[in-house]
Amino acid sequence: MADVTQMTAGTALADHPKRRQRSDAIRSREKLLRAVGELLDERSDFSLIDAATVAGVSTATAYRHFTSLDDAIGSYTAGFLAEVHKKIDQKAARGQPPSLHAVCQIWVESVLSWGKALVRLRSRHGYMQRLLEGDDDIVQETQVVEAQLRRLLQSEGLDDERLYYAIMVWNSLADPREVIDQHETLGWDVNTITQHLHTSVMAVAKELVWDAHLTAAHTDTHANESENNILTGSFSRKPRR
Repeated sequence: MADVTQMTAGTALADHPKRRQRSDAIRSREKLLRAVGELLDERSDFSLIDAATVAGVSTATAYRHFTSLDDAIGSYTAGFLAEVHKKIDQKAARGQPPSLHAVCQIWVESVLSWGKALVRLRSRHGYMQRLLEGDDDIVQETQVVEAQLRRLLQSEGLDDERLYYAIMVWNSLADPREVIDQHETLGWDVNTITQHLHTSVMAVAKELVWDAHLTAAHTDTHANESENNILTGSFSRKPRR
């Protein structure tokens, strides 16, 4: 037993420097990501070396964590989306899925908390193209609101094409650039921005449902007319010559 105790103690002592190294690595990574956020708030023309300087770590340390500035920015925005998903999961853990309004509020609060750095979530490519290509940011952002809109639209029998159109509209209205602009330029608070975002997305969802029902009714009417015409022989024929 004494031998086991000594072995355990020896292992703990040997592991201690490794744990400290891991802890130091986590701290340096967090410093770099905070620095990236601070620099993105101010400008977009900076390098990973600039981020290292602001973070107070060496260039070598920065490149041990990230292969490039884009890699660091990707990790920063991934942290934002992870926080949003965590808040949604916490609400869901209380017993029922969060409403669309609750998700909108979580999004707005998080955007205003993380600041202008989030405009880097945008791209010159369209939402649908990035989603189909499996862009991780867009996939994660889509999942923020997909469950709520899916419940709303599929209960009305709508297909995925209309669902993803609704998500695309949400993606446009919830653009961090626009959320921050409403807050800073119009002076709107979280509740006001949330209410407008929720109302607008709900209006689109209702319009999609209404349009789907109208299309189905129109198709059914024409199908019934064609069937009746065939049965009664009253469909139009060209006169024989």
